[in-house]
Amino acid sequence: MPRTRKENVFPNYIRVKDTDQEALAELTIKAKGGRSLSRFARDCGVNPSTLSRLVNQRNSGPCADKLIKAIADNAQSDSGVTLDMLLEAHGLAPIIVQKTAGAMRPSEVIIQMDDILGQNGAEVAGPAKMIRQAADQFRGEAFEREAGDIIINALIRKGYTVRMEKGSNHGHFDIAVETDALHNIGVAVWLLEIKTGFYSAGIRSLDKLFQKLYFNSLYDEGKAASLVIADKQAFEDIREKYHGIEIHDYVSVILIDRIKRCVADEFIFKQKGKSGHESILLRSDIP
Repeated sequence: MPRTRKENVFPNYIRVKDTDQEALAELTIKAKGGRSLSRFARDCGVNPSTLSRLVNQRNSGPCADKLIKAIADNAQSDSGVTLDMLLEAHGLAPIIVQKTAGAMRPSEVIIQMDDILGQNGAEVAGPAKMIRQAADQFRGEAFEREAGDIIINALIRKGYTVRMEKGSNHGHFDIAVETDALHNIGVAVWLLEIKTGFYSAGIRSLDKLFQKLYFNSLYDEGKAASLVIADKQAFEDIREKYHGIEIHDYVSVILIDRIKRCVADEFIFKQKGKSGHESILLRSDIP
């Protein structure tokens, strides 16, 4: 039996953030109006349990794009709920292609034509490839800002001094944080390598980090290094694989909860000749 081709309901949109489940649930309830949930589900052409999971915020991931369109198409006329509002809560943003530079609003992804055209104006990449690359870059930059803010704010709330730097002066790391949070173990700079929530990206980044440390110890320079990811399965697999292994450097893997905007967990590799380290980010007390 031939495989059914997956329909791209919103071809001019890309996912730039996780679903805001609370906002989407509120919009769905407004769109329902005075109808029962079962009646609204029938109007949308879906099972009532599907809408029930949405309004009760029990989905573990984004719901289907088709459902978002069905809610918009069947929203009560005076509800005030629009497709744009639903897509924003769903985590999608429109792709706007323009020739010249322009301001980027949170709800837009702007692909600069100058970046994808050669000197003679010839296109050097197909539209699909261009959009994927732009989406990957935007997601990476968005998560880098988000994860960096979460970690910095966690340190500040605990009373530590923090000075953050970005740029290429710290090797392949995305962020360098000067802080007194790890002074007790001889660390003055905390380097963060931040990767989007794709499983393989996190695993590969950790392998590259260990290769770097094999030739040049960061700990001997007073630096710690952490890989920051949002993929829980990758985090658990890393912890299981490396549990009990001892290394010279101070290295950890930090798991970010993007829904709750907090540090969900941190796995710290055991250092040779030292007792196990407690996660500064997960401590409930403020020193």
